[in-house]
Amino acid sequence: MAAWKKQTATTLEEKIGRLPAAAGWEQKDETPERLLAAVPTPIVLHSKVVTATAHPEGIVVVKMEDRQAKNMFSHALVEGVTEVFAHIEQTPTYRS
Repeated sequence: MAAWKKQTATTLEEKIGRLPAAAGWEQKDETPERLLAAVPTPIVLHSKVVTATAHPEGIVVVKMEDRQAKNMFSHALVEGVTEVFAHIEQTPTYRS
Protein backbone atom coordinates (compact mmCIF):
# COMPACT_ATOMS: atom_id res chain seq x y z
CA MET A 1 0.00 0.00 0.00
CA ALA A 2 2.78 2.42 0.92
CA ALA A 3 4.63 1.70 -2.33
CA TRP A 4 1.45 2.36 -4.31
CA LYS A 5 0.89 5.67 -2.49
CA LYS A 6 4.47 6.73 -3.16
CA GLN A 7 4.19 5.80 -6.86
CA THR A 8 0.88 7.67 -7.19
CA ALA A 9 2.28 10.78 -5.47
CA THR A 10 5.34 10.75 -7.73
CA THR A 11 3.19 10.41 -10.85
CA LEU A 12 0.92 13.27 -9.78
CA GLU A 13 3.89 15.51 -8.94
CA GLU A 14 5.37 14.86 -12.39
CA LYS A 15 2.07 15.68 -14.09
CA ILE A 16 1.66 18.88 -12.06
CA GLY A 17 5.24 19.86 -12.85
CA ARG A 18 4.50 19.62 -16.59
CA LEU A 19 1.49 21.96 -16.39
CA PRO A 20 2.09 25.45 -17.76
CA ALA A 21 2.47 28.11 -15.07
CA ALA A 22 -0.48 30.50 -14.83
CA ALA A 23 0.20 34.14 -15.75
CA GLY A 24 1.25 36.17 -12.75
CA TRP A 25 1.87 33.11 -10.56
CA GLU A 26 5.34 32.43 -9.32
CA GLN A 27 6.34 28.78 -9.20
CA LYS A 28 7.53 27.79 -5.74
CA ASP A 29 10.16 25.25 -4.82
CA GLU A 30 8.40 21.92 -4.38
CA THR A 31 9.40 20.48 -1.00
CA PRO A 32 8.13 17.36 0.78
CA GLU A 33 6.84 19.54 3.65
CA ARG A 34 3.86 20.54 1.54
CA LEU A 35 2.71 16.92 1.60
CA LEU A 36 2.41 16.77 5.40
CA ALA A 37 -1.06 16.49 6.88
CA ALA A 38 -2.40 19.48 8.82
CA VAL A 39 -3.53 17.30 11.76
CA PRO A 40 -2.17 14.12 13.37
CA THR A 41 -3.10 11.19 11.15
CA PRO A 42 -3.10 7.50 12.12
CA ILE A 43 -0.90 5.27 9.95
CA VAL A 44 -2.68 2.10 8.83
CA LEU A 45 -0.73 -0.98 9.96
CA HIS A 46 -1.53 -4.69 9.99
CA SER A 47 -0.15 -5.01 13.52
CA LYS A 48 -2.51 -5.36 16.46
CA VAL A 49 0.16 -4.44 19.05
CA VAL A 50 1.89 -1.47 17.36
CA THR A 51 0.17 1.78 16.36
CA ALA A 52 1.64 4.85 14.70
CA THR A 53 0.47 8.44 14.21
CA ALA A 54 1.99 10.93 11.74
CA HIS A 55 2.09 14.51 13.05
CA PRO A 56 2.22 17.70 10.92
CA GLU A 57 5.87 18.42 11.72
CA GLY A 58 6.97 15.16 10.09
CA ILE A 59 7.17 13.34 13.41
CA VAL A 60 5.81 9.80 13.81
CA VAL A 61 4.69 8.63 17.25
CA VAL A 62 4.89 4.84 17.63
CA LYS A 63 3.07 3.06 20.47
CA MET A 64 3.88 -0.54 21.33
CA GLU A 65 1.52 -2.47 23.60
CA ASP A 66 1.48 -6.25 23.75
CA ARG A 67 -0.45 -7.04 26.91
CA GLN A 68 -0.57 -10.79 26.25
CA ALA A 69 3.25 -10.93 26.21
CA LYS A 70 3.43 -8.50 29.14
CA ASN A 71 5.08 -5.93 26.83
CA MET A 72 8.06 -8.22 26.20
CA PHE A 73 9.56 -8.71 22.74
CA SER A 74 6.96 -11.04 21.26
CA HIS A 75 6.86 -12.10 17.61
CA ALA A 76 3.85 -9.79 17.03
CA LEU A 77 5.69 -6.83 18.56
CA VAL A 78 8.80 -7.36 16.43
CA GLU A 79 6.67 -7.70 13.27
CA GLY A 80 4.77 -4.51 14.12
CA VAL A 81 7.95 -2.52 14.73
CA THR A 82 9.43 -3.83 11.46
CA GLU A 83 6.25 -2.83 9.62
CA VAL A 84 6.18 0.70 11.01
CA PHE A 85 9.87 1.30 10.29
CA ALA A 86 9.42 0.05 6.72
CA HIS A 87 6.58 2.58 6.32
CA ILE A 88 8.72 5.39 7.75
CA GLU A 89 11.60 4.48 5.45
CA GLN A 90 9.33 4.70 2.38
CA THR A 91 7.87 8.08 3.33
CA PRO A 92 10.25 11.00 2.62
CA THR A 93 8.13 13.58 4.47
CA TYR A 94 8.97 12.15 7.89
CA ARG A 95 11.92 13.56 9.80
CA SER A 96 15.00 11.42 10.16
